[in-house]
Amino acid sequence: MKKIFALLFLSFLISVTTFSQCPVLRASLINSCSSGAGEGLNEYVVFTTTVAAPVSSYDYKYRNTAPTNSPTGFLVGANAGAKSGTGTVATSGGCTIVEITSPSQVIPANSTVVYLSAAFDQNYDLSGLCTTGTIYVAYITIGTNGAVWPTNGVQANSGTGARYMQLAYQGTDCDIHTYTPSSLVGTDGAMVWWDAGVTDASAYTNNGCTTPVPPTPTTTITPSAIAAVCAGTTSTTMAYTATGSPDVYSITWDNAAITAGFTNVTNATLTASPLTITIPTGATAGTYTGSLVATNTSNSTSSTAQNISVTINAGSSSSITLTSATGTNTQIKCVNSAITDITYSITGGTPSVTGLPQGVTGNFNAGVFTISGTPTTAGSFNYTLSLSGASCGGTSIAVGSITVSDAPAATITTSKAPVLCQNDSVTLSTIESSNAGNALQFTGSSNQYVDPQILPNFYDNFTFEMWVNPTTTITLQTQNTSGASGTSGQHYALFPTWGGGNANGATDAGAGVSVGTNGIAVYEHGAAYLPALLVWNHTVTGWTHIAVVYTNKQPSLYVNGVLVATGLTSLRTHVYPSLGHGQNFSGQYGGIGGGYYGSFTGQIDEFRLWKTVRTGNEIATDYNKSIALPNSDLFAYYKFDEGTGTTTADASSNGFTGALTNGPTWVIPSGAPLGAYSYLWTPNGETTSSITVHSAGTYTVTVTNAAGCSKTISQVVQNITAVEKDTALTGCTSVTYGPTTYTSSTTVRDTVKSTGGCDSVYIVASITIQGITPVSKDSSLSGCNSVDYGLNTYTSSTNFKDTIRSVGGCDSVYINVSISVTPFNVTIAASNNPADKGSSVTVIASGNPNTFTVSSWEPAAVFTSQSALNQTFTADTSMLIKVTASSNGCADTATLALKVNPVNNADDFYIPDVFSPNNDGKNDVFRAYGSNIKIGQMKIYNQWGELLFESRNIEFGWDGTYRGRTQPVGVYVYVITATMNNGKTINSKGFFNLIR
Repeated sequence: MKKIFALLFLSFLISVTTFSQCPVLRASLINSCSSGAGEGLNEYVVFTTTVAAPVSSYDYKYRNTAPTNSPTGFLVGANAGAKSGTGTVATSGGCTIVEITSPSQVIPANSTVVYLSAAFDQNYDLSGLCTTGTIYVAYITIGTNGAVWPTNGVQANSGTGARYMQLAYQGTDCDIHTYTPSSLVGTDGAMVWWDAGVTDASAYTNNGCTTPVPPTPTTTITPSAIAAVCAGTTSTTMAYTATGSPDVYSITWDNAAITAGFTNVTNATLTASPLTITIPTGATAGTYTGSLVATNTSNSTSSTAQNISVTINAGSSSSITLTSATGTNTQIKCVNSAITDITYSITGGTPSVTGLPQGVTGNFNAGVFTISGTPTTAGSFNYTLSLSGASCGGTSIAVGSITVSDAPAATITTSKAPVLCQNDSVTLSTIESSNAGNALQFTGSSNQYVDPQILPNFYDNFTFEMWVNPTTTITLQTQNTSGASGTSGQHYALFPTWGGGNANGATDAGAGVSVGTNGIAVYEHGAAYLPALLVWNHTVTGWTHIAVVYTNKQPSLYVNGVLVATGLTSLRTHVYPSLGHGQNFSGQYGGIGGGYYGSFTGQIDEFRLWKTVRTGNEIATDYNKSIALPNSDLFAYYKFDEGTGTTTADASSNGFTGALTNGPTWVIPSGAPLGAYSYLWTPNGETTSSITVHSAGTYTVTVTNAAGCSKTISQVVQNITAVEKDTALTGCTSVTYGPTTYTSSTTVRDTVKSTGGCDSVYIVASITIQGITPVSKDSSLSGCNSVDYGLNTYTSSTNFKDTIRSVGGCDSVYINVSISVTPFNVTIAASNNPADKGSSVTVIASGNPNTFTVSSWEPAAVFTSQSALNQTFTADTSMLIKVTASSNGCADTATLALKVNPVNNADDFYIPDVFSPNNDGKNDVFRAYGSNIKIGQMKIYNQWGELLFESRNIEFGWDGTYRGRTQPVGVYVYVITATMNNGKTINSKGFFNLIR
């Protein structure tokens, strides 16, 4: 009987799905103990669930080449059903087997599940998988619903290189796990194992087909070399790395070390790297060796002993000691103001300093290093004084800060124009720009954040704070110590890191905060765990300071320096502050400004993470000012003052530079109200930011910021006295002055106010109405084709009213003008023009209006009757005919050019039946020919009836092309209509040949 053994692990969130519900792959039988057609039927996979869900939610995929290729095999939970093979599953211990026979059957969270082909024929003992509790076995029918699982073997039978396994939850792929076939141990019974949270195979085992067992847990510790110390040093540190989660360590010293006073260590708590090594007082120069062993007490596994050594050098150590007054190494000064000298006593080594502001320098003389000068540029400057060339170890570095402030950017504003009317007042107020430098803008994009890429290593007691200016709401949940309500509806100003600094989501959590205009909520994040432990339901408007203080795992919230809420105590083993490095958890990301489950919308400034529980007094004192540096309690401090670039500096001494990920933008300047101001007004001595004055004069205020830097500004207030002025206005029938229209003469007193609203001019307005009554007069004018009146010429009859104004501009005479225009036009037409010589021609005179008389015809020799309306004569030669006529006293003339043609063949008309458009100058154009053609039209069609050419000028023929392309040799159709000079019409239709 075969045995399946697996490690039992608590559920971890290792998925890339939105709700962190992916199962965790544990182990897989790569080569089953059947051969040939039955091998694939007996391969299996073991995984652990993270949530309660039907077995149909889980699919297993195997790929034998690239991880992006289509799977080679599927085990689909929707195909779970009854066992059809002869194989069996059993346990010899107290573990209960639940067989899954329906896709809808629910598997609880944190359960171990085995996927087997329903047709398996081997006998499996599950005792190694669980000794108590329940194990779930799902029988998967292969070959249906898209599931392909070759019966002759799947997981190690094809492909080269790495192989890829993957679980999916509800259709969404989870992490891809890998193994290498070349690492398998033997063939039949070869298994691959994964530890929780890893994707590459952690172990390969093969105990044959009788008793396959999981790999034995291992523990390792690897120490780093310990730096040499000087004689008289009482302790040193040793960095290390470890696997297998050891929690205690032991050091056994050799005889020389014991003789020198070193003491053995037995099962002491293994703290985070580095370890502190105690050096006995009086130990002389030399190298002392010990043996280091780390142990995991939960499974009783210990590491192989590792040698460590401590070297003590003879000689004096170097030192840097501040000798100027306490606090001089953390100065705040104004631009162009000299700093207080900072002095250090130096022993051993050569000192040098970096990070000083421009205008400040360091000088070493007679064992004293002095920092002095006058800073000329504003900013926060963290300097480092270091020693080189010391004969032995000791203190080789000292740090300090010089904060240089500009004078306040203050201006004076007034409640109205700075003028005083009688019995009036004006308020003067100062406006200061923020001392906060710059800030960052976040748009709410879920992948936009600042990532320092560091996991804080302290827990349960800490403080983080920042200035926020939110612009959208969040979903306010109920306070809870369980559940995952924070996966939606949140805008995280600090994204809670999964599992915190220990990256153990099963037991620990990272803390963060979601901020909206409607409230603030503190969330913790772990495996299937994202509840709000503190919810504050209040409006958040404009720039607001928030501080979250964890005291023994219980969060409290301070807003603008005031305690406003205390939340629930966390039930997690440890709660870590978050900072970034969301990649604790596969597929997740986040930091300051947001992360995987929602990002902040608005602006953030002055983010600080403290390793201590800040008191209410400390928060109230410091929330609206920059922190003096260095400060050993600060773990990270981001002022966001760069204003450009894709990184932001950590102002603490730890140097955790933050990366601006996916485009947070700079806000220049920040509006966060950092920095307190004081005021002194003259001449009255007021100390408020605004004053109200009642008399004219110059008012001056000196504004001083928290750094003691001042700016003096002034405002002149004037007193307005009104003057009097006269004005006269004249009108014909009325005068409008201001909003009033006057129709009779009068005197008006008006007041004009200054821009400050004071009476500045009194105006006495004398209004005179002339009262002229205009008279009316009629005028009539007439003409034949036009009439001139004034500057205008009228060509048609009309009536209008003209006005004559007096010298005062008033209407004095109205003239009613009547203009009558009687147009007359005469025209002449011939019965035939041109006419053949000897033919009879009739010319007719027409008039508009048609009642008129003719007074003459020219040439007079042709026309014997000079008054006739119509004339008939024999055409002999071409001539110009002129007629003169009149109607109602208006005369007009008309002319006609008569063309007389000589006698010829009136029916001369010819159409060819062939033409050759070959550009030889002969017969290149097809057209009709005739000497007496008056007008004509020609159309050319091809044999399919397509119109190729059309001309309304009979003399313009076709050149054998259509749309610029030469047409082929063949028969074409013409349709020609022509009118001869004698009026005869010819309509012809026929065929012709195009040859070349």
